[in-house]
Amino acid sequence: MSRARDLLNCWIVAMWVWGHSWAKYPIAVRRSHAFWFVPHFIATLPSRWRHFYAVEFVPPKGQCWTALDFVLLFRGRYRVTEYRVTNVIWFDSRSEIIAWYARRTNK
Repeated sequence: MSRARDLLNCWIVAMWVWGHSWAKYPIAVRRSHAFWFVPHFIATLPSRWRHFYAVEFVPPKGQCWTALDFVLLFRGRYRVTEYRVTNVIWFDSRSEIIAWYARRTNK
């Protein structure tokens, strides 16, 4: 069952989640899929040992410039992705990281 949702954007939602957690957890930023020059904000929340959640507010697909999506404000959906840490490696320099990544990707 669908009900009307307020017009929001990813920055407002990320700041709400960040504020709700008393600014304890980081906000992630990446490029938007639709417009590469527009940042997309993602809130993070902790979970049990070696897990965390990423909370995104995603616009409706194919609804650009309609009553559902004015590009900056839209009636989106909340997407929560759970990530699991499988390994933690420590390095002392950037050159060690680059060498490790080159070995992992066979470059």
